[in-house]
Amino acid sequence: MKKQKKQLIALCILLFICIVAWVGLTKWNKSQEQKKQEEEEASKVMVTDVNTEDVNAFSYQYNNETLSFVKEDDTWYYEADKSIALDQDAVEPLVITAAQLTADQEIRDYEDLSEYGLETPSNTITLTTGDGTTTLLIGNKNDMLSQYYVKTDQSDSIYLAGSAVYTTYQKGIADLTVTESTEESATEQPEETEEADTLQDGDTESTTEIAE
Repeated sequence: MKKQKKQLIALCILLFICIVAWVGLTKWNKSQEQKKQEEEEASKVMVTDVNTEDVNAFSYQYNNETLSFVKEDDTWYYEADKSIALDQDAVEPLVITAAQLTADQEIRDYEDLSEYGLETPSNTITLTTGDGTTTLLIGNKNDMLSQYYVKTDQSDSIYLAGSAVYTTYQKGIADLTVTESTEESATEQPEETEEADTLQDGDTESTTEIAE
């Protein structure tokens, strides 16, 4: 009996040690992941740091055409034709991506911009605020890293930024316009509510007639 009791105590102690070790290992792994994320964030270089709320106009190139947009009363418009209803949720990423761009690498020592495709950039993005205009040039793609070489008019450095700086701006006006399906979905709900109210009124009238 005493032997069984000792074995049970030993098992309980072993179980306790395992639980403590597991909790400690879990906390350590979590702290290491957090530390790694912090190091990665700290290692990133800020390419542009423009307050998106301050941007009142921007432009970019698409299919050899410059698309320009202006903001009036907190609404974005296509400058060439303000009658076009733009999907505001689709426009916002175009501003945010260029305004708060980070890079994994900064290149200060280089000889020629053409080596990075920045002599004749594939895209030129501009952001305008009350303080002036920031220009962002998009160059060649680094196939090994799947990143793009970029440069601003605010710095002589060249940066390697994520692919979003290229893919985000592969949109024409048709991709940014409010579609008929969007408008229909906005109007369908009130109609459905009206139908439900009509049915409910009909049911109420039927109940009243039966009661009479």
